[in-house]
Parts: sequence; structure tokens; C-alpha cells
Amino acid sequence: ERLAALGGPVPADATLVVVGAGSLSGLAVAHAGRLGVAALTVAGRTEAKAQRLAESYDATGAHLDDLPDLLADADVAVFCTGAVGTIVDLETVAAALERRPERPLVLVDLALPHDVAPEVGDLPGVIRIDLAALASLPATAGSEADVRGVGGDVRDQAERARSRFSIRRQTSGVRMSCMARSIMPPGQTIVFARDMKEARSIDRR
Repeated sequence: ERLAALGGPVPADATLVVVGAGSLSGLAVAHAGRLGVAALTVAGRTEAKAQRLAESYDATGAHLDDLPDLLADADVAVFCTGAVGTIVDLETVAAALERRPERPLVLVDLALPHDVAPEVGDLPGVIRIDLAALASLPATAGSEADVRGVGGDVRDQAERARSRFSIRRQTSGVRMSCMARSIMPPGQTIVFARDMKEARSIDRR
């Protein structure tokens, strides 16, 4: 709707890019298929994985390195990678806009942390929508379930990430304790600081 308000195409005439090949990307691609977009591309760090997802929905697979060209052609780009930081900065989008004068671009950032730098939304002709903005939009009967599904999937991924981090910390602590016992002289032990960065040797009483 926002794209059409800016003079952009309706979904049946729109070119859409989904960046990422995980479960969130699958939701986005499936929704795009229901909307009947004119052209759909799935881009990922592993092109083979992106291609497998694309083939399930009669779309095209691409590598993440192709993103500058894809943004120059797209009407809407949906980002949902597992990157630890932004993958699209102001300069990348500004360069893409120069190749597509008078055409608005909608960037939907479903990633946590964000895939698209927040300042990109300040560029003329660019609409950047993140999860917070998406949740504040009035939902239609059809879109409400999709928003809930995406939100639940994000929460699930965040919980899995926290669980993996906790396991890695516990495993690291066990490894360090075992190493300490193997190298310390008899009668001494190691006391580790809470943040695992400091340790001191004390006499065992």
C-alpha cells in the first residue's frame, strides 16, 4: 500500500527480493507467492540454499554479492538473514537509487539485529519498515496471521540464539577448568572471575 501511494506498482507488477534463506525467508517468499508478485528473487550467502528455497516457489536464486544489482531492479526487498550486523548501508542503497531514478524502494527489515542500517530510511524515495513499524501497522484479516507468525518465529530464533550462547559459555568454562587442573602445581587451584577474563592462584587450605 505504501509503495502504491508513492506511485509504485501493485504486487502483480512488482519485483521483490527476499534476502536470506532461513525459516523467516520461507514465510516471506510464501507470502509473496500468495500476493502474486511479478518477479521474485531469493538471495543468500549460500547460493545453493537460496536456489533450493527459490525453486519451491517458482522464483530465482542469487548470491548475496548480487545485492547491489538486485536493489537497483527491485520494488520491494525483504531482509531476514542471521547476520550479526547490518549488511546494507547508506552508500549501497544510495548507489542503487542512482540507477533507478523516480522509482520508490521499500525495504522491509525483519532481522534482529537489523540487516538494513536505520539511516537508510532517511533517503528520499526509500521506505524502511522494521518489525516495530510492522507491528504498529493496522492489520487486515489476511495479514494479521502473517505478522503473528513472523513475530513468533523471530522470538523462537532469539531464544535459540540465547540458548546456544549459554551452552557455549558453560562449555568454555568446563574446558578452562580442565586445562587449569592439568597445568597447576599440586596444592594450588584456579579461581575464575565472573567474566572469565581474570583468574588468580591461591593456596589451597
